[in-house]
Amino acid sequence: MPRKAPPKREAAPLTIKLPANLKPPTGTTSGCYIRSLVMLGKPTDEILELVHKHFKGSTAKGSDVSWNRAKLRAAGKKMPEAKRAVAKPKRKRAKKKTDAPAAEPAADPESAAG
Repeated sequence: MPRKAPPKREAAPLTIKLPANLKPPTGTTSGCYIRSLVMLGKPTDEILELVHKHFKGSTAKGSDVSWNRAKLRAAGKKMPEAKRAVAKPKRKRAKKKTDAPAAEPAADPESAAG
């Protein structure tokens, strides 16, 4: 007896409009949610944090975010540049100034005895 093909499900929309609290509407797939966050210019680490918060069983990784970015590019979407965390500039340490000249190396005792 031939197997019945499973019913085809409708493809998830490419992106959705998210509310201010970034909570995905019911029925949203994690991929659609990731693409929507990418379109908002969120960085990868923040996207993954939000996905794992709203989709409890999600195993999404950075590669999934990259894959969805590529899907958006292939669809011809213009994505905003991801906002990167701004690193604090390193403070330069002041060199210690010594007024005393460097001590002369001690003479070799064997050569002085000679």
